[in-house]
Amino acid sequence: VQDRIVGALRLQRPGAALLLTGEALTGLMRASVAVMLVVGLSLFLFAGRLGQRIRRLSRAAEDATRGGGSAGIAIPGLDAGDELGDLSRSFARLLDEVAGYTDYLRSLAGKLSHELHTPLAVVRSSLENLEAQGLPRDSETYVARARDGVDRLGAIVRGMSEATRVERAIAAAEAEDVDLRELVRGCAEGYRPLLAPRRLDLMLPAEPLPLH
Repeated sequence: VQDRIVGALRLQRPGAALLLTGEALTGLMRASVAVMLVVGLSLFLFAGRLGQRIRRLSRAAEDATRGGGSAGIAIPGLDAGDELGDLSRSFARLLDEVAGYTDYLRSLAGKLSHELHTPLAVVRSSLENLEAQGLPRDSETYVARARDGVDRLGAIVRGMSEATRVERAIAAAEAEDVDLRELVRGCAEGYRPLLAPRRLDLMLPAEPLPLH
């Protein structure tokens, strides 16, 4: 009234603040759910990729161990810069060392048999010379024992050499499919005369038993 306020009406809406708060909470929940979905999907993809790399490394290690520590098996992930890359490189170094020791052990029998031939021949010839000189009767017993020992050592050396040749022949042979029944039947026929007068019975299934 005449530029003076003599009364006022204030309209108050208490639900507006709650409505704004609810909208903000709903937006926050939606944003949180979206972020959680993105993070969960990322973790799932990362875990899947990590599990795939671990399975590949495990298969390569199993293939290498089945091959006797073969160094020709390709180990995956050697160029990776993470912890799995370090593990792959450690596996590769370990397999190289195992392959080296395996090759050494495989060739050890052949090396020993080759190196023992000469000293055995020297001992055998020395014993023969002693016997040719006419030893006393008491000494003949010791010479005979020494000769028996040399003969046994010679048999062991020959067995080592033959085993090495057999292993090399098996390694160079190509695999083929055979019937295990025929193999067992042939072994039984070969041992039956040696076991006489004892009897050797053979029981085989009717269906074939393929073996590679």
